[in-house]
Amino acid sequence: MVGISILRIGLFQIFGSGIAVLRICGALFLVILAARLSLSFLISGGDSYDAGGTRYEMLQTAPFGAYAILLALKLVASLWIAIAWHKFTLNKKIPNSYTPQWPGLNAIGRYFLLLSLLGLLTIVVAIPVFLVLQFLFYIYWVFASTFPLLWIEPKVIQFVFLSLFPALFLSFRYSLVLPATAIDQEFSLHASWKSTKHMTSKLWAIPTIIGSAFLVYTVVGPSIVGEWWAIIWSSISYVFLLIWSVGVVSIVYQQLNKNE
Repeated sequence: MVGISILRIGLFQIFGSGIAVLRICGALFLVILAARLSLSFLISGGDSYDAGGTRYEMLQTAPFGAYAILLALKLVASLWIAIAWHKFTLNKKIPNSYTPQWPGLNAIGRYFLLLSLLGLLTIVVAIPVFLVLQFLFYIYWVFASTFPLLWIEPKVIQFVFLSLFPALFLSFRYSLVLPATAIDQEFSLHASWKSTKHMTSKLWAIPTIIGSAFLVYTVVGPSIVGEWWAIIWSSISYVFLLIWSVGVVSIVYQQLNKNE
């Protein structure tokens, strides 16, 4: 299966490129980790607390500007890593130092806008799918009320998962603009959609598996905020998922360009 093979190549690229990983992610990972630890410190007021604690006390312990700055640092570091990993995957360009070359505010801005557009597309598609699933569940509820033995009560999170997968797949078909933007090539959203058309049935595993990994990370991550060792592990997982997904999209983009 093509999708599984590309996912495997993306993993082999990470584990087989230790120097590239350290030079691209090392210093920026420390920035992300420092931002997350600082956020946790502000949220907890300097005290560790369990998952049952009140995280939203952060609004009472520090000014909004502090959170905005820390979140902005994490975002910029993440975008910096993504662009550098695109370049490494497509051009085999390893930084000479342990900090990748600054791509510039224009490149960061363009990449962020495209990424935001893909995120908005995911939400716009997921909402009607979610509503349809809720309607189907209502029909099922009416039917199951007559036959109680058939009743299975789903959780809201299950509807969210089912709604996001088709939306993520559609966004994935547009996502080839990201590696093109990272290496300053012209590649429109329409071109991305058109180029993946003949491989739709072969690539479904990519957004499904990576989307599942990110959703699990998103659901599990907040439940362990406050434990410093857990934040370190969560930050490592975040950067790993980031470069894996970026690498996979870059590989698809590269393969399709070769075919054309």
